[in-house]
Amino acid sequence: MQVVMTENQPLEIEQPEAEQQLADYLTGLGEQLNKVNRFIYEVRVDGQSLSEVDSSETCGEFDKIEIKSRTYEDMTIDSIGHLGEYCQSFLVRLPQVLEDWDEKSAEEIEQLTDQVEEALEMANNVVRSIHEFLNFSSPKLTDLLEDGVKIKQQLAVEQSEAELQALLAQQAKQFFSGLLENLRETIDHLSREKQKLNDDQKDFEKNIKELFVTLPQTVDDLQSGRVSEGYSSLERVIIGLESILNNIKKLDDNGLLKLNLPPEQQVEMIKSHRELNTGIEELQMAVKEKDPIMVCDILEYEILPYLRDLEELFNFSEKHE
Repeated sequence: MQVVMTENQPLEIEQPEAEQQLADYLTGLGEQLNKVNRFIYEVRVDGQSLSEVDSSETCGEFDKIEIKSRTYEDMTIDSIGHLGEYCQSFLVRLPQVLEDWDEKSAEEIEQLTDQVEEALEMANNVVRSIHEFLNFSSPKLTDLLEDGVKIKQQLAVEQSEAELQALLAQQAKQFFSGLLENLRETIDHLSREKQKLNDDQKDFEKNIKELFVTLPQTVDDLQSGRVSEGYSSLERVIIGLESILNNIKKLDDNGLLKLNLPPEQQVEMIKSHRELNTGIEELQMAVKEKDPIMVCDILEYEILPYLRDLEELFNFSEKHE
C-alpha cells in the first residue's frame, strides 16, 4: 500500500505496516502532523472518502491512501471568513424581520435570537484560535465579545415583544456590525503580518545562502596568505551572521518557528542559535587578537556546522556542502 500527501508537506510520512489497522495508522499520522501544527483535512482510500470504507480493516487491504493536511493558521483564517459571512447574513436579514415584526412568527424571531447566540459562540472560538495559532490578540474583539455576552444574558430573560425588538434593532445590530468591521480589520492585519513573515523568512534564507559562499572564501583567503582580502570579506561574514541572529529573533517573535517546527526541532533551533551567538563572540575575539588561524578554525569548525544545522531545520530547498 502507498500513502501519498497531496500537498507540500515538511514531514517524511512513514508507510504503514500491512497488518496495521487503517484507523490506528491515521491516528498516529494525525499525532505526527500535530507536532508541526497541522491536521488531517481529508482522506481518500482507493479513491473513496474515509466514510465509505471500513477503517477497522488492515492497511494491507488497500492500495493507496491520499491525505490532505492543513495548518491551524489556514483553518483560523477560514473561520474568520465564515464568521464574517455569518455576521453579514444577520445584518441583511435583520431589517426584513424588523420591518414586518408584527407579522413574524415566534419561530422566526426565535431563529434570529438563536443566531445571535451562535455568532457569539463562533466568535469566542475564532478569537481563541487567533490568539493560539496566529499569535495575535485584538482588544477590540475582546471588548465586543463582552458586549455579546451581555446581549446573550438579556435574551435569556423573558421580555416583552417591544423590548426584544429594541434589543435586536439596536444592541444586536451594533454587535454584529462591530464584529464584522473588526474581523475585516483583523484579516487585513494578518495579511500584512503574513507578508512580513514571508519577507523575513526569505531574508533569512538569503543570508544563509550568501554565507555559504562568503564564509569558505574568507577561510581560503586567510589560509592562502591573502590576509587583507580575508579580513575584508570577514567583515561581510560577521554582518551576515548578526543578520541571521536578528532573522531568527524576528521569526520567533512572530510565531513562525512554532508554526513550522515541531517541539524537538524548536529546541535544536534554540541550541544552534545560542551556539552561533557564542561562535560570533569568539570570532570577534580572534579578530581582535589578530589570529587568522583561530579565525579560520572558528569559521570552519564551529560556525559553518551551526549554519548547516539551521539550514536543515528550515528545510531550505537548495543545499550546500
